[in-house]
Order: sequence, then C-alpha cells, then structure tokens
Amino acid sequence: MQKKDVFVERYLSKVKDKWLSTSDCFPEFLQPVADDVREQNNKYIEELAKKLTGHINSFSRLPHKKKKWKQGLLAIIEDLLFNEELVAIHRAIDPASLRALYNELMEFLRQERRFSPELTLDEIGQAIRNYIVYAMFKLIHKDENPFSMAAFGYSMLYPFTDNYIDSSLHLPDEKQKYNRLIRSKISGEAVKPATRHEKKTCRLLSAIESEYPRSSNTEIYQLLLMMLDAQELSIKQQNTSQILSEEERLDISLYKGGVSVLIDRYLVKRALTEDEIIVYLGLGFFLQLADDLQDIGEDDSLGYQTLLTINTSHGAHEKTVNKLLNFIHEILTPFKPENEAVKDFVLENCYQLIFASVIGSREYFTDEYIDRLEKLMIFKTEHMHKLRDSLYKPLDKRTNKKYLKMLDVALS
Repeated sequence: MQKKDVFVERYLSKVKDKWLSTSDCFPEFLQPVADDVREQNNKYIEELAKKLTGHINSFSRLPHKKKKWKQGLLAIIEDLLFNEELVAIHRAIDPASLRALYNELMEFLRQERRFSPELTLDEIGQAIRNYIVYAMFKLIHKDENPFSMAAFGYSMLYPFTDNYIDSSLHLPDEKQKYNRLIRSKISGEAVKPATRHEKKTCRLLSAIESEYPRSSNTEIYQLLLMMLDAQELSIKQQNTSQILSEEERLDISLYKGGVSVLIDRYLVKRALTEDEIIVYLGLGFFLQLADDLQDIGEDDSLGYQTLLTINTSHGAHEKTVNKLLNFIHEILTPFKPENEAVKDFVLENCYQLIFASVIGSREYFTDEYIDRLEKLMIFKTEHMHKLRDSLYKPLDKRTNKKYLKMLDVALS
C-alpha cells in the first residue's frame, strides 16, 4: 500500500473516473418484480411484523418467563435465517456458513454489551452493520476464521469516533485534541488518554493491533490514518461558512467511503489484488452515497454539504440514482471472487438499498420516477417506507432502555 498521495492517484482516481464515465440513464438491466410476488412479499412482511411485535410486547420482567421468551425470539430469528424466502440469505450461503455467521454476530453483540453498555440501540446498530459488511467479505472470499476482535474494534470505532466528531456538545478544540490522540495511537506512539471515552477508543485500536501487529501489517495502519484524514475532511462538509464545490464533495465521499470499506477487506485473511482494491473502494463510495441519499432532508436542514444537497429541487437526483445503480452494477458484476453466490447476493441487496434510500427521501423525487422504481422493488412503496422507518427511526430513552433489556436477555 502506497502513501496517501500515491494511493489517491493510483486507486481512487480510477474509481472517480469510473463514476464520472458511468451512464445516468435508467438501468434497463434490472428485472421487474411481478405484482403477485410483490403482493406476497407485502403480506409476508405484515405477518412477520405482527409476529415480532406480539413477541416483543410479551416480554416479561419475571425471571421464570424470560427463558421461554428468549427461546421464542431466537426461534423467530433462526426461521428468518434458514427458511425465509424473501431475502433468502440461505440460498446464497450454505447452512454451516450461515450458522457460523449467526454465532459470530451474537458474539459481536455480547462483546459490545460488555465493552460499552452505555451505547444506544441505534449506535449498536451502526457498529454491527459495519461488522456485517466485514463478515460478508469473509464469505465472499471463503475466509472461515472465527469472530475477529480486530474487526470488532474497527466496527466499534464508528459510534465512538463519528458520533463524537458530529456532536455539537464538543468544542472544535476538543475534537482536534481527540483526533490527535487517535492519530498518535494509530502511529504507534505512546499516548495518555484522559477521559473514559478516550481510553475506550484506544482499547478499540489496541484490539486491531492485537490481531494485526503493526510491524507486519503496515497497510492497515496507513489506511486507518487515511480514514482519520477523511473524517477530518468530512468536518468541512458541516462548515456552512465555506461552500464546497461539487468536485470537492465528490472527492470527500470517494475518500471517506472508499477507505472505510477497504479497511474491512484488509481485515479479511485473504490476499488482495490491485483490481480488488478498485472494487472495494468503489463499493465503499457507493455505500457512502447511498447513506447520503437517505439523509438528504436531514443533511439539508443542518446545512451539510454532500453531493446530494447541492440541488434539492424536485426530481434533481433521479439521474444520480440511475448513475449509482449503473455504477455498482459495473463494479460488482465482472468481479469473480471465490464465492460468486454471496457476491451476487450483496449486489442484489445494493440495488434494494438504493430503492429504500429513495423511498426514505421520496419528497425529492417525482411520482413518475417512484412508480418506475416500484416495479423493481420487492415491496410496495408504502411497505418499504414503513420498513425503513422501523429500522432508522430514533428511539426515545425509555424505549431504548426497554429494548436493551430484551437484547441482554437474548444474549444471556
């Protein structure tokens, strides 16, 4: 792995050129979903939601009832993993690997609850989503190693660092001091963390080093430093006193999104080719823009300068969505890893992620465009909207506390 400037020139510039040359025409390669299939999917989701809600509402504080409640919840989850035909993850992943994935994610949650019981359910979700990305890369490359404390440490850095930097409760000087501490720790220098938050951040970085010694894994630490650079650059997007150009916003998204996901791939214990570096940088950039797509309204209200807040007029982003769908198709379709079935599963879910993001920001799109996309969705628009709201709607403190108690029972 080269230093930052060479890395940007050699790899990120290729991803940027690929993005700029990608067509913004509606993707005709996507196959429509039959109306009756979509109707069945909607019915299935309604029944599943009713079943889950009923089970959650049956939660009891009585010790003798908790065991039976846990058994019921885990039975629902196992049925979803091994029998559900909507997302049908069991078709892409063999039973043994799917069982290993389930156990790995349960272990992640146990480690998280021991390490940081103060995190909210939203923050836990933020961390485990990153670990799932890493776990899918393991499956794609047939890496059968068990739970990784290094990947746990890296995934947990997201709620610890991003939320600290994004918080208005911390002054700019405090954020700069925090970033200097992280930079020193990544560089292998002696550090003296002062606060509880700083100490835990350093422990997460130490978890990476325990599995990937700095002396023999210099690429990972160079990328971690680049990720820190990217986070500092992204702070510029929050500064309304300095207007960023479209190219500056594009470069920040490329850098932050690309490097973030490439680190996950470096944690997979399989050799990495230069062509794969382009693939994973492209996937990371795609996921960053998908995230920005679903947050157009919130980012615009806060004055955040992303590619998607340059123009928030009705229908302005339809060509960008077309471009995103074409881009991820062109990045992943020719990619031939060890396990193509899992790669194809990831690609299909990338398409559905974009559809869900559009529905989440539907006020910025025309009805005609929504109608056209709906033909490609596995759910009807209103069901996609409900599903997205249930996954991303912030929880109040009381509900969060209640759900965390349920999580602890499920993990016990």
